[in-house]
Amino acid sequence: MSQHPENTATATGPASPENPGDAPHGEAGFTLIELIIGTFILVEMMVVGYLLFDVSTKTARVQSDLADLQQSQRVANYDLVRNVRMAGRGGVTGPVAINVTDNVDGDTFTVGGNEVVDGTDVLTVRGVLSNPIWLPNTGAGYTYDQGSSTGTLFVDSLNNQGIAQDLSLLQSVIDDGLPVPLVLVSLEDPSIYAVVLLSGGAIGPADIDNDGSVEPGEERATINFDAAAASTNNDAYLPLSWGGAFPQALAQGAVPAWVGILEEYRYYVRNDTESVTGGSPKLSRAQFYPNTNTLYRGDAANGRVDIADNVVDLQIALGLDLNDDGTIAEDDSAPDTDEWLFNHEDDTDTDQYWGLGDADGAWGNATLFQVRVSTLVRSERRDNTFISDYLPTLENHEVDPSPQPADNDQLADRRFRRRVMRSVVDLRNVS
Repeated sequence: MSQHPENTATATGPASPENPGDAPHGEAGFTLIELIIGTFILVEMMVVGYLLFDVSTKTARVQSDLADLQQSQRVANYDLVRNVRMAGRGGVTGPVAINVTDNVDGDTFTVGGNEVVDGTDVLTVRGVLSNPIWLPNTGAGYTYDQGSSTGTLFVDSLNNQGIAQDLSLLQSVIDDGLPVPLVLVSLEDPSIYAVVLLSGGAIGPADIDNDGSVEPGEERATINFDAAAASTNNDAYLPLSWGGAFPQALAQGAVPAWVGILEEYRYYVRNDTESVTGGSPKLSRAQFYPNTNTLYRGDAANGRVDIADNVVDLQIALGLDLNDDGTIAEDDSAPDTDEWLFNHEDDTDTDQYWGLGDADGAWGNATLFQVRVSTLVRSERRDNTFISDYLPTLENHEVDPSPQPADNDQLADRRFRRRVMRSVVDLRNVS
């Protein structure tokens, strides 16, 4: 008898609660509770990620603002300090070399046609700052006619000490007919000098080494100058001279020790906040013919060279040795011994250093030793979660009216991050 294996196969079909069968692995899915928990965890992770991203973005924005602020301050400080340190180069004295217009009225005061931020200082720096200083030829002669107040001197491409001199600037101003001022310094006493008008001249080949021939590069500049008060700009130039007039030490025929072209730069905070582009205050520089309101070369571009953005205040204080002890003392509580001018609210335009206005008391005859330059720079953007520290004054200028902002305008101003930088400059060329 044959035997048949027992049929053990079972019928397969769709899985059901009654017959789960052999459902493929994973097709059973998530329960509703698992889905809710997973979604909640995912949302929490997204929220944490967003918060981290937001904090990171705000931190980056703050760091960027601080970096821009610091960079503006460095650039402003570098340009200011460099020229202040050079003030007086070429022979002009302290009151001529440094001039401060204190806490200007922004509604009426302009520099080169540009509006100045109210309450800021305007700093004027004079000297042979970037131009060369030439040694005149001592053998070719020097003349000065007191009747006509005119004279002539000679500058060679190789001076009497055998040092080459670049005459290209002289060639440029003579060719262009620019009414620039010359500083002539006395050989007998370097503290005596005259500021006169360069009225013309010529540059051409000359046998400057007296060897009987003219070699390539040998040139002589014949410079004519005018010290008559009625001549172009001389009503402004001559008062800058030692004693306010052409000195006798230079009228007696002695060749000047050296000669240079006097420059003048004015630093100011330009009000650009009302421009169509909605700009910010800027530290700017203007070049003028000295002691005039005429821009150098008559070029409006010379009236506005923007140096740094977001500079909202410029304040200058002058260190004057009142008691001739070689040091500058500062004591706001004792005005009689305080030797800094324009560092306190009681220092105003009535307390002027000679050459800056009407002399008043001890300031008038004091020796200028130091200049303190203070700049207040703010960030590019406001931060609505931030209020800057209270800054009552910067030198003798009120900055914040009260410790807490009293109105929306004050609050808006305090939303910027701010930083003050001060530099005390020892003057190299002023005595």
